[in-house]
Amino acid sequence: MEDIIVIGGGAAGLVAAILASRNNKKVLLLEKKSKLASKLLVTGNGRCNLTNLKQNFGVYRSDDMLFPMSVVGKFSVQDNLRFLSSMGIITTNINDYIYPKSLQSKSVVRLLELKAKSLGVKIKTQQNVEEIVKNKDDFSIILDNKWVYKGKKVILALGSCAYLKKEDFNGYRLIKSLGHNLIKPLPALVPLKCIGNYFSMWDGVRVDASLGLFFDDESIVTTKGQLQLTKYGLSGIPILELSRFATQGLDSKRRVFIHINFLPGFTKESLKGYMEFIKKESPYLEDKDILLGMLPDKLVEVLFSSRDYIEKAIDFTVEVKESLDFTMAQVVKGGVDTREINEESMESKIIPNLFFAGEIVDVDGTCGGYNLQWAFSSAYIAGRSASLD
Repeated sequence: MEDIIVIGGGAAGLVAAILASRNNKKVLLLEKKSKLASKLLVTGNGRCNLTNLKQNFGVYRSDDMLFPMSVVGKFSVQDNLRFLSSMGIITTNINDYIYPKSLQSKSVVRLLELKAKSLGVKIKTQQNVEEIVKNKDDFSIILDNKWVYKGKKVILALGSCAYLKKEDFNGYRLIKSLGHNLIKPLPALVPLKCIGNYFSMWDGVRVDASLGLFFDDESIVTTKGQLQLTKYGLSGIPILELSRFATQGLDSKRRVFIHINFLPGFTKESLKGYMEFIKKESPYLEDKDILLGMLPDKLVEVLFSSRDYIEKAIDFTVEVKESLDFTMAQVVKGGVDTREINEESMESKIIPNLFFAGEIVDVDGTCGGYNLQWAFSSAYIAGRSASLD
């Protein structure tokens, strides 16, 4: 009989196990894969963007927007940095994005694992949990090979179906079997496929732009940054940031549009005025030549496929068809309904001694280390709470 069983060996699972082992608790961590924290190893292109010094409202998204900020407030960025440094994970600040000084995700995984083992946490990989049964005084964790572990408390740090085929992830089925409601999982931080026959013309172009996401004629959210134009539509950080809203709109059967200003700072009128000025100064230039001085040639060719090229440069409208699938999504919108979780302890309001941490909860962050901060904060609270008698 274990005091606490942590299911999931990602960032949240490791942190939860470390905190759960306090007060001399016997802790067992079960991981489905052969290695720990496989998603953490690829985060930040392998450099591991641990957190971000900018913690503004809206960087964490949920059906209950107050829930994630309340949890993160209980284990802040500064708390996280102290926690990481206590294990020898020294960090570096790159424009408020916090990385390990090694700039290697594998060093973070290694040091988290060593810390857990030093505290007596038993770690078992290749443990595929098939069923979780709540008994009167404990839980039975049943594997696909019918092996059964017993634990007084359980922390679910199951992750999500990001980077996976949804059918290969059984975490949502386990959640439902325990009687918890699930906010429908949708891809987030994911490129978008769009409707059009010109995408091959602009494939490979990168351009700074401002963007607005619309459901029909309703403005939903705006952002800006370096846009990547692809053979299927749109990608780049600003698109990833908009994508969780786009997938939500599509799932609600709304028509989803992205309005792009390829020349931020210009309006249609000011661009016309600028082009007229340039033509006076250099009358030998055609309109296309002037735009070539401002935008990549592939993009200019697309703009000039329409007579309204000036208007298109300022307000280029693309209709979104769908997102790429979960295998290309960095995170998932949706998960365990936060209304069923105690934000003070991350304990289930439905089943006593059941706790949640990380991506399995209906919280997703925007780009920049926010998803890992959520994982650390929720796991720290879940592990600490589970360690209490």
